[in-house]
Amino acid sequence: MKYLKRIGWGLLAMIIILLVLAFVLPTKVEVQQSHTFNAPKNMVYNIVSNLETWKEWGDWQQMDETMSIEYGDKTVGKGASYSWTSEKMGDGIMTIVAADPNHALDFEMNFGDRGDGIARWTFEGEENTSSVNWSFETKMGRPMNLMAFMMKRGLKKNFRKGFKNIEKMVKDRIENKIYAGYKINEVDMPVRSFVMNRQEIPMSDVNKFYTQNLGPLFIKVQQAKMEMDGMPCGLFFTWDGLSKKTDMAAAIPVKEAKSIKGAASYTLKGGQAVQVDYYGDYHGLSKAHDAIESYLSDYGLVYDPPVIEEYLTDPGEEKDPSKWLTKVTYYLGAME
Repeated sequence: MKYLKRIGWGLLAMIIILLVLAFVLPTKVEVQQSHTFNAPKNMVYNIVSNLETWKEWGDWQQMDETMSIEYGDKTVGKGASYSWTSEKMGDGIMTIVAADPNHALDFEMNFGDRGDGIARWTFEGEENTSSVNWSFETKMGRPMNLMAFMMKRGLKKNFRKGFKNIEKMVKDRIENKIYAGYKINEVDMPVRSFVMNRQEIPMSDVNKFYTQNLGPLFIKVQQAKMEMDGMPCGLFFTWDGLSKKTDMAAAIPVKEAKSIKGAASYTLKGGQAVQVDYYGDYHGLSKAHDAIESYLSDYGLVYDPPVIEEYLTDPGEEKDPSKWLTKVTYYLGAME
């Protein structure tokens, strides 16, 4: 009996000590880690500021492959956000609340009933070397603040793993020009002429517009005895995410520019361009565009519209969508 009493008094003493510690220890938790990259700081900044890349390098996302992610209206820069649901990692929302391009990013995170936190990234360096600092702070209520040491240790491990993953991404971009799994090809394009029907339409009607116009264009080209110079294309002159509209054309490349009744003629000058060979269903084409735009951003390049999607595979002949090849081309330089 005396032995049990001693155990009881010992447990009580331990509880009292822990409660005292909980009131003595701070509730604010701060963690930071730094890493040096053999890459320009803008390349690292571009990866971090694009929330769609986080699933490629974020340690938390990779710890739960079943995590469900939903992006906000913006995915890059100030105002970009995404929410996640995960049985392993819990639910939450992250938002970029401030962005100083190539210098700093501020994030706010809401973890629901688990609290909230803020993170800050800073980017320093010159030419091909950059130093990046990642800090995070949150509050832990008492007596949960007793677990702060373990939490800080786990977060530091997550940060280091994230840096290593970003390092691999940057290396792949610099050495192999691989962006989100797509090879960026630099090419010299010849002069190209098109017969087309062009119109500003809602983005949701792109497939419908293309399908409705392609058949009549084929007939007009045949009647005019014009020789095709490639496969049917989509020409995109604008893509306005705010209005959800695009100025586009359904087009057929032809060897000789010629005006025909009921269709417009359009010629692109030759010049430098970047391309991606995309294989897959047309609904996934936005990934190829995102890869090219990330490449342009990394190297400070701009493109002149229209952007070309050339559909090299006939779905009527090839039934497997994974084998459909679309060549996406962004011209660099002036065009007519």
